[in-house]
Amino acid sequence: MSSSVRHLHILRSKWSRSVRRVTLLKESQAADRLAIAERTLRKIRGEGRISFVLIGRSVRYSLSDLDAFIQSCRGKVARCPSTSRKAARTSTSTSSEMVVAFTARRASRAAEPPSR
Repeated sequence: MSSSVRHLHILRSKWSRSVRRVTLLKESQAADRLAIAERTLRKIRGEGRISFVLIGRSVRYSLSDLDAFIQSCRGKVARCPSTSRKAARTSTSTSSEMVVAFTARRASRAAEPPSR
């Protein structure tokens, strides 16, 4: 496994009398909670973007890990690039062609005799 994948190991101390109960969800339950496909969840886990609990071969997800993943996916509203300041020209080249208004070009063509 990749070192970027984080594992949560739950250990019980023989001296500890109180054990904190953590709700763990199966992959299908976690995918339903995130409203994504199980395959997508496995892909996200493989990329190391979400924490999980590995118990034997079983993969489980804690509610706090799902909440942390949701928070990490939140985006900020970006400013619309079309309303932002225009970028400076990157080229100083100019065209050697003359710009002619569309209506002027159409009028000159109408005045010419038809060619054969």
